[in-house]
Amino acid sequence: MLWYNTLRRILIPVVACCVAIVLFAGCGGDTGTARTYMRQADLAYTAAVAKGLELQKLQESLLPAVVSGDPAQLKAAAPQLPEIEAALVAYQESAKKALADYKKVDSLSGVADYKTYADMMVASLDELITSIDTGKALVSEFKDLVSKLNSSTPPDIAASKLHLFDKINLALNQSTKARQLAQKAKDYQSKQKLNG
Repeated sequence: MLWYNTLRRILIPVVACCVAIVLFAGCGGDTGTARTYMRQADLAYTAAVAKGLELQKLQESLLPAVVSGDPAQLKAAAPQLPEIEAALVAYQESAKKALADYKKVDSLSGVADYKTYADMMVASLDELITSIDTGKALVSEFKDLVSKLNSSTPPDIAASKLHLFDKINLALNQSTKARQLAQKAKDYQSKQKLNG
């Protein structure tokens, strides 16, 4: 009986330590899978951001024409629209891929911190995709304006210009909110040491 008590006194702490090590090492849930999904999603998000920067450069080339409101400048800027539309589509596809990758984390168990981070990034990407939709609507309105400039009944340039600026401001506010949400998520990721 003495050997049983001695063995019990030794084994209980050893087993408790082993369980603690397993749990702290992340083996108590889907931590490894969550980390893999997070890294894939982070790479997809980085690719989306790069596409966004490419798009921004293209869109900035239209700004002088919109600011001037000069029909000749507006018409001269029109040939850039197909390239901008293609960049918007590529940007949106990239953002949707990142969104889908972050959503994979939701199916896992025992990874609350990863789920919180992924949910924060999903909120950011939802806002980003909304801003891209606004950008698509803006390009469509710009095309309509140019089409009307080529018609026999010219549009009210001042009113069209104001409307375009409203759309530009909306898209900027949406993308700013998306960046702020992403920064909060990245801060959370760093604070929780999810990259380690």
